[in-house]
Amino acid sequence: QGSYQMLGQRRAMARVLALFLCAVSVHASLVDLHYHNFTDVAAGKHLFVLFTTCTTEDCAHGMFHDDWLQLADIYKDDPVVLIGIVDCAADGFQVKLCKAHKITGYPTLVHYKGTEWEKPGKHQQYKGKGDLESLKTFVEDYLKKPREEL
Repeated sequence: QGSYQMLGQRRAMARVLALFLCAVSVHASLVDLHYHNFTDVAAGKHLFVLFTTCTTEDCAHGMFHDDWLQLADIYKDDPVVLIGIVDCAADGFQVKLCKAHKITGYPTLVHYKGTEWEKPGKHQQYKGKGDLESLKTFVEDYLKKPREEL
């Protein structure tokens, strides 16, 4: 009876591991930005970042969250565009990052071309619709294009 019980436990562990790996693969294309990695990850990319206090589909903006994950999947291998997320409620460092980027409400979408993220401001906040097609159009028509020299 002991070996049957052990076999059942191993099967249960295998199922849990399989579910975990599936969950990770769904979110693998979305770059989780933090206070400590933002500068390194942002280098050389045009960023489109979701600042939020809820990083699961169970939050109030859950449908929007699904579209954001799909957008990240579409651009996961893009050499120019990075689709990211910042959890502004994770810890004190994240709160500091969100304040530095002038985030006052959630969810907030912000875009940066090149080094614009070094001088964040309200002018970089995306004001368009949050559905997948609108987000893709914004990336293709604006964000993927080179930054104009000032």
